[in-house]
Amino acid sequence: MATIAIVVAVPACTDEPSEADPATEAAGGTALTTATEAVAGDSAPEPASTVAGSVAGADTASPTPAPTPAPTGPPPPSIVAVTDPPQTGVPGAGEDEYCVAVGTVVVSDYLVGLVEAFGDPAGARRAEAAAASTVLDSVARATASSATSATVTAQFEARWQPLVTRATVALAAFGSDPDALEAEWARVLADHDRNDPVVVLALDPETSTALDEAAAALDAAHGALAADPAYLLAVSTPTPDLDALLAARCPDVAALTVGDAV
Repeated sequence: MATIAIVVAVPACTDEPSEADPATEAAGGTALTTATEAVAGDSAPEPASTVAGSVAGADTASPTPAPTPAPTGPPPPSIVAVTDPPQTGVPGAGEDEYCVAVGTVVVSDYLVGLVEAFGDPAGARRAEAAAASTVLDSVARATASSATSATVTAQFEARWQPLVTRATVALAAFGSDPDALEAEWARVLADHDRNDPVVVLALDPETSTALDEAAAALDAAHGALAADPAYLLAVSTPTPDLDALLAARCPDVAALTVGDAV
């Protein structure tokens, strides 16, 4: 147990009043002197320097943080959406007639395959039927060209014969003057972006109905391009002489035929 000893100083009683300690009077007249305070197990008192530092810290305001310097480097790059430029027209236009004829067949086939690949078989059959007359005319012009060898002509005919067969079925079922279809498909070839899988045909109601019948007949006879065995065989058969001629004479057409097989 801690022992606390307190010594109380009491002024002696005399006849003459003693002179009082000014400090004692200011404190209320009685002075209490604390003697030794010994407590077993207590830690040593906190150093005066620590206490002084705590008090000083409480009375001192926290310093204002320095402002963050502005960045000096270049600003971060902005994110810019990049889209492919529109791809319109027939490759080979402006070159010789052979390139234009072959390019017309290639682009027509490409657009039909694109529509089909994006999950619109009905739209693909309508587009194929709309292109039928144009495809037949272009294949005939390319085959009749005297600027190619017999080997190139034979490879060209073998490559596109399945498309000719399909176009013949569609045109026979159309049952109307194909001039309207040719004019509309010429517009598609000139204006439609080959990156766009939605081909819109602007036809009058009568022509549109006849086109629906032609598309239905084509679908019943041969189905989708990607499911036509004759077409798949033709596009997978090498045509080295034809490819070499197109690369040298119609490079834009040759670039579009790369990877064109379904």
